[in-house]
Amino acid sequence: MKVSGRPPAPGEVLQGLRVRLTAVFFLVALVAFTLFVLALSVRDVEHHARWMDTLLRGEASRAAALIYVDSSGRVTTEALQQDHVGTQASGLFVLEQQGENFVEVFASGRSIDGEWQGFARTCLAAAPEVGAFADIGGERVAGMPWWGDTGDPHPAGCAMALASRAGLLHSHVTLPAMLGSGLLLVLLSAIVWWTAGRSMRVAESALDDRERFLATAAHEMRGPLAGIRLAAELALRSLPPDHPEPARQLRSLLATADRAGRVASNLLLATRIDHAEVPVQAPPVRLDELAFEVETAIDGVVVDVTERVEITGDAMLLRLAMTNLADNALRHGRSRGQGADVLLTVARRADHDVVRVADDGPGFPAGLDVTEPYVSGATGGNGLGLPLVRWIARRHGAVLWTGSADGEGGMRGAAVELRFPRDVAQRTSTTERGRARWWRS
Repeated sequence: MKVSGRPPAPGEVLQGLRVRLTAVFFLVALVAFTLFVLALSVRDVEHHARWMDTLLRGEASRAAALIYVDSSGRVTTEALQQDHVGTQASGLFVLEQQGENFVEVFASGRSIDGEWQGFARTCLAAAPEVGAFADIGGERVAGMPWWGDTGDPHPAGCAMALASRAGLLHSHVTLPAMLGSGLLLVLLSAIVWWTAGRSMRVAESALDDRERFLATAAHEMRGPLAGIRLAAELALRSLPPDHPEPARQLRSLLATADRAGRVASNLLLATRIDHAEVPVQAPPVRLDELAFEVETAIDGVVVDVTERVEITGDAMLLRLAMTNLADNALRHGRSRGQGADVLLTVARRADHDVVRVADDGPGFPAGLDVTEPYVSGATGGNGLGLPLVRWIARRHGAVLWTGSADGEGGMRGAAVELRFPRDVAQRTSTTERGRARWWRS
């Protein structure tokens, strides 16, 4: 069972970035095109409404001019019935006022679906050159007053022309604009996808070149370092006992060569994680024994182990994690010009096993995430140690904790813990392949 799944490979990370960039562009462009189509449709509807008002006013005005009152005072609509406006208008409605009420004298086409009494009174008060307009139900209505007796200053009734109100969906440009915008959006998104892919290939190539350079440099370092260490060991063995100062210098040279070798090993592991398969074996591993191996290999580390602590995992990777933690504490745990005091503890706690490395130095710098790759404090370093430890921890189902020692074990500087859940034996992968960005794991 995998603990956290396979971390993304470089190509997968860049491909994910490509997808996100294209998705962001698509969403932004979609909003922009939607607003554009909406604005265009609104302008078209407004233009159509003005054109419709002009047409309806003309129909209502012509209908009002064709209404006559004969000598007996009866309203006649024969001229209106024979005119094209009476037969071709979308809707025509002629009313005669009789007291407080209105009587229909002519109707053609669609009818008004709504309360029109108030509008009819408004129409009577309107100027004959302007008329009156209103939205009644789903209809746009234009009204013009008409006079039966030229000597009467008051209009005899109202002629109303009507047509369906135009909405956004009735706009003539909405559908073409939507189709055109959709095609343009797809085309532009395809261009962004292609352009992002070209850019990502350049970035991926640059990352690969950097990793190859690191791998080559680390590999080339190992040979000279091994030679230096061998020469120092031979010189130290052949040195007479009465030469303490040269012996001290040779031991310092050996320690420096060991540290440089561990840096080269870190670089090689980092590049192999990215470009090769790094299997994680899951046999039983004694953390207490690994701690004593680290104490033997690195001067200045004190180990505190009181019991057997066993988990399942990769001994080589776990040993490298402890070594990096000890090296990091020795480098950054110095205070007041003195050497660093480093305490390596392996213990069993209530629900997890822990590997703890603490120092008596100044602690971690405030506001600095030392678990990020290539991040180093003022005392130097390459910034690879803790990120690699974090990667190793996660591959073993553990958690890397960083903080203050708080006086535990007599240490008051920085503290780092690898916390292995008690069921890590069931949760550690037997093999997990490594083509993955270790710093994004």
